[in-house]
Amino acid sequence: IMAASQALVILSLCLSSTLLFSSAPAQGQPAPPPPPLNLIDTLQKAGQYSTLIRLLGTTRVGDQLAYQLNNFSKATFFAPTDAAFNSLPSGFLNTMSMEQQVKLLNFHVVPHLFTWNDFKNGVPPQATQASGPNGPYVLTFTFISDQQVKVSTGLVETIFTNALNLTPPLAIYQVDKVLIPPGMFSPSSASSSSPAPGSGSAPSSSASPPSSSAQPLAPSSSSSPLPSAPTPTSSSPPTHAPPSKSAPSPTTPRASAPASTGSAPASTSTET
Repeated sequence: IMAASQALVILSLCLSSTLLFSSAPAQGQPAPPPPPLNLIDTLQKAGQYSTLIRLLGTTRVGDQLAYQLNNFSKATFFAPTDAAFNSLPSGFLNTMSMEQQVKLLNFHVVPHLFTWNDFKNGVPPQATQASGPNGPYVLTFTFISDQQVKVSTGLVETIFTNALNLTPPLAIYQVDKVLIPPGMFSPSSASSSSPAPGSGSAPSSSASPPSSSAQPLAPSSSSSPLPSAPTPTSSSPPTHAPPSKSAPSPTTPRASAPASTGSAPASTSTET
């Protein structure tokens, strides 16, 4: 019995030690990472981002950004609202190619995560994920006050005050303007030139109505002088006739004067 009881004690000690050592690593293991942030879900919950969500889907930029974040990357994303897209020139997005739309969205992505404290401490100009002929396009930041930072592209600047997410791996800030750097897109010139043909056609159409309206006005005005025109012409011939008769009268006395001088010498020759 004593041997059996000792065996049971030894067995219990072995089991407890086994459980102790097996549970220690479990306690020492880090907690599982949170599920990756879904950008589209965050924007849908925030509302007023339907245009941005559509562009992220059609260009696959949303999938590309999710892939980067799932591979231990961090980023800061500036999300333009629907009002920001509506403030663009009419037809701006429609004149852009798919490649240009991808570049536009990547220009709103900085491959580093910045919090409010980072901006307060000062953030130097940051290269975005959009590149041009001279390298990546850059955003500059100016800290104004707590949770008020101005972002500038060199062409567009706006102040963002609302953070949709600050938890790694992605910080999302709301912006009220679409960020566009100078000389990045040709659609800006296309949109500015597109009204030109429309404006050119408008003047031509507007010019034709005045000419057509001027034509009916001319006959009506000419019809009134036409009856009065014959009356002055009938009186005009008599007025021209007297000057023509008075013109020869002054010439006749000049012709008679030399005739009288010619007759005087002829009379003197007969007396001698």
